[in-house]
Amino acid sequence: MQTLDDREDPNFNDPDYVLAAYAASLKVLISYSSIGELDLDYELDKAINNPKTSKVVALIERAKKQAYDCIIPAEFDNFLWKELSPAERFYIKGLENEKNGGYQISTYQEYAHGFAITSYSQLMSNERANTCRLKTPTEFAMRTVSDVPGFEE
Repeated sequence: MQTLDDREDPNFNDPDYVLAAYAASLKVLISYSSIGELDLDYELDKAINNPKTSKVVALIERAKKQAYDCIIPAEFDNFLWKELSPAERFYIKGLENEKNGGYQISTYQEYAHGFAITSYSQLMSNERANTCRLKTPTEFAMRTVSDVPGFEE
């Protein structure tokens, strides 16, 4: 998808890549009755009834993590991106989102979920629908920066 996308006039955004990862993993999973020693019928039933112990859910989460590893901001160094903590990635992707005119809470929620951040409110200046934005450096108080694991480094 990234190869196909036009950098000047992009057709895909971050949620498209994440949904594509879900779709690709689900397509593989439903194409087979088993993968190795994994009984997919049993595991799919388990995914519905007890998702925390399901290997299928774990596979899908891994695919989603792969997608989030690929949504590197434009012109950002790939090596540096991999060195950032999840909270730092969240903040930088949020800045990119705001730069492109995105202020939906759902975007920040999806980034938090995708980067496995349990609490991101300390990074937000506003969490109201369609007017969300991150705190600017001057809005941070030193005590709130350290409340977000991995962000104070």
